[in-house]
Amino acid sequence: MNLHILDVKQYMYAGQSKPLVISRGVVEDQGEYRPREMMCGSLAYLFDEIIRIIEDKDNFVALCFDSPPTVKRELSEEIGYTYKKGRAKAPVHVTYQYEVAKDILPELGFNCMIQEGLEADDLISSLCFRYNKAFQRIIIHTNDSDQYYLVKDRVECVAVTKRSKSVNRSNYEMAVHKSRAVPYNTLTLEKLFTGESSDNVPPIITEDSIRLSSVLGKEVYPYLGDNIKLRAIVKNVMSKDSTLKIFDLIAPILTMGSATRLNMSKKTNMGVFNFLAFEFGCHRYQRMSIPYNKLGDELIDEAIDKVIERWEINGK
Repeated sequence: MNLHILDVKQYMYAGQSKPLVISRGVVEDQGEYRPREMMCGSLAYLFDEIIRIIEDKDNFVALCFDSPPTVKRELSEEIGYTYKKGRAKAPVHVTYQYEVAKDILPELGFNCMIQEGLEADDLISSLCFRYNKAFQRIIIHTNDSDQYYLVKDRVECVAVTKRSKSVNRSNYEMAVHKSRAVPYNTLTLEKLFTGESSDNVPPIITEDSIRLSSVLGKEVYPYLGDNIKLRAIVKNVMSKDSTLKIFDLIAPILTMGSATRLNMSKKTNMGVFNFLAFEFGCHRYQRMSIPYNKLGDELIDEAIDKVIERWEINGK
C-alpha cells in the first residue's frame, strides 16, 4: 500500500484562481438581498486530487493542516527574529475555504492531521518518520522544498501544481533548484549556511559555518537525510546556542503524538464526499449525475453560514 500525504494549504493556494462558486438562496444585508454563496475553487482543486488518489485502492490518504506556528515563533524570538515575519496574508477566500476543508473532511472519515503550534511541514515529516517502513511508497504532495530532505528510494515529493517539479531519488540533483545542481540531501545544510529568507530565518554565524564545513566528509553524508542525526552533528560543532536554534527553525519539528497516528480502519463516507465534490464543481464529476445527499447539503449550508459570519458580515 502507498501513503499519500497532502499539504492541504498548498492545494488551497493552487486552486484559488478557479472561478467556482456555490450558492444556496439569498441573504439580507443592510436591507438589500445578495446571493448566499461562497467561492469553492480551492476546495474543488483539493477534492479532485483526493478523488484521483483514492481511485486506486492501494492508496491511503493523510491530510495535513497548518496551525499558527507558535512553537517556532517563540524559538525565533529568542534569537531576535520573528518566524515568517513579512509573509503576505492569504486571500480571504483561500482562508475560509481552508477552514471549510478543516471542518468537513474529518467528518467524512479522512485521516486529518493537525496539532496546535505546529505546521503541516512538521506533521508531514513526523508521518514519514513514524511510517517509513509501514508502506511500500510514501508520496508527499507539496511544492515546499522543506520536505525534499525526506526524499529516499521509497519516498518522493509530487508537485501540487504543474508549474513546480516533482522530486524523487533519481532526479533530485537537477530538480531541487531551477538553475543549478544540488547534491543529494544537502538542502538543509545549504539553508543553514545561507539562511531562509522566505521564513525570515538568518544563516548561522560564520565561525560555526566554517566549523560545520570542516567536518563534512564521506562519513557525514549518510546522515544528511536524517535530521535527527544531522542535528547532533550541528550541536557538536556549534560555538553559539543560536546555531542550534536556527537549525530547529529550518528543520521540521518531529512529533509522535496522536496528531500523527493514522487510523487505518476509518471508513470514508463516500456518498457525502461524492455529493460535495459534485456540488463544488470538481472536474471529474462535471458530466456525472450525483444523487442528492441530505447530510452533504447540510454541511454546505453550514459552511456558507460560517463564511458569511466570519468574513462577509464583518466586512473582512
